[in-house]
Formats: sequence, structure tokens, C-alpha cells
Amino acid sequence: MSSSTFAKDINQNDLLDNIFNHNNDKFYNYIKRSYRDDLAGSFSFQAIGSGLHLVQTSCDAILLIFQQESEDIN
Repeated sequence: MSSSTFAKDINQNDLLDNIFNHNNDKFYNYIKRSYRDDLAGSFSFQAIGSGLHLVQTSCDAILLIFQQESEDIN
């Protein structure tokens, strides 16, 4: 068995096999159940509503929200 075949047979990251078919509420609910409500809320706030959108968004763009100034934080 080749290593590429072997890698396909093992789900090493606990993601759903059909994660890229999940959009909006279905995607957010999966993130809430598997990770945390605040991560789902962050993705929702940033309008990242699918797995495909998530992988197409840079880490810098996702984390940019944490660099914003806010009077509510102070």
C-alpha cells in the first residue's frame, strides 16, 4: 500500500468527511459542537460561513479582528 493511499484512509484531524458541504448554520453548529461557541461566533462575525471560505481566508485576515481598537475592551 502506498503512503498516499494510507493517508487517505485515516482521518487524522477529526473533521467531518463532508465538512465542505456545511454552510452557515450547519457549519457554525459543527464548530460549536467540536470546538467552542466563541470560535463559531468569531467566524460568524467575520462572515466565514463555510469550510471552503475558511481555508481560502488567510490566518492574518482571521486574526485581524483581534488587533482592532475598541473602547469596550478598555
